[in-house]
Amino acid sequence: GPAEPYEGQPYYGWHDHNRGTFPNNGKVAKARKVAKVASIVQFAGVSFFHFMTEVLGRLLVLQRKGVLDDSEVKLLAPKEGGPKDKSGRRGFVAQAMDLLAGDLVSSGRVIWLKVSGAPDVRLRAETLYFADWRPPAEPGADGSHCATPRSVLSMVRAALSGGGEREKDLQGSLVAISRTKQSMRGKLKSEDKLVKGLAEIASEMRPALKFKRFDGEGGLKDQMSVFQQARAVVGIHGGALTNILFC
Repeated sequence: GPAEPYEGQPYYGWHDHNRGTFPNNGKVAKARKVAKVASIVQFAGVSFFHFMTEVLGRLLVLQRKGVLDDSEVKLLAPKEGGPKDKSGRRGFVAQAMDLLAGDLVSSGRVIWLKVSGAPDVRLRAETLYFADWRPPAEPGADGSHCATPRSVLSMVRAALSGGGEREKDLQGSLVAISRTKQSMRGKLKSEDKLVKGLAEIASEMRPALKFKRFDGEGGLKDQMSVFQQARAVVGIHGGALTNILFC
């Protein structure tokens, strides 16, 4: 039978639903102890949509409130999984953290928490800071799923854009978001046909618009630049639509 969660018995090898209340529960034998922690870890924290709109929002609120001015405060951030891309570039989490919290990253004040695997008690904090906000829509209402207030989204946009609006290309562009490399929630049939039609529409506009098929390639700054130049964005669904934050 399974091991009993008491001293002297083997550790449980499954999820720790008791949040560490039993001495031998979970796979982590000894949780790391930290005096002061500011956490930006949350549900789906390494999903592009949730990271860009919520995780970075929480980071900026903590910074604005002066929580991270205390050098003793560690920042608990979600650790991105997966290898680097072909160019050796790191993922969007690391790139964004370098842009908005580069001093914390370089000084070793960031604790990167692996968010996959069985839930377990991996860290204990004597003092915990967490930034939250009142939902802009009632639970269950349209727009209530993990919604971030406009004021916080404006902070994210300004911070990633360097504090100001970039000069836009006078011609502008029509951006079509591709789903060909995505597997979550399916793909669009005959996407190539739709893209061809959108390219024709862009060329027929007066003045004509440049046409860009966006498939998620490029670094975070490159992606922001694409959408900063957009006059129109067409997409079905998916995290890439988060980039309209920069339009």
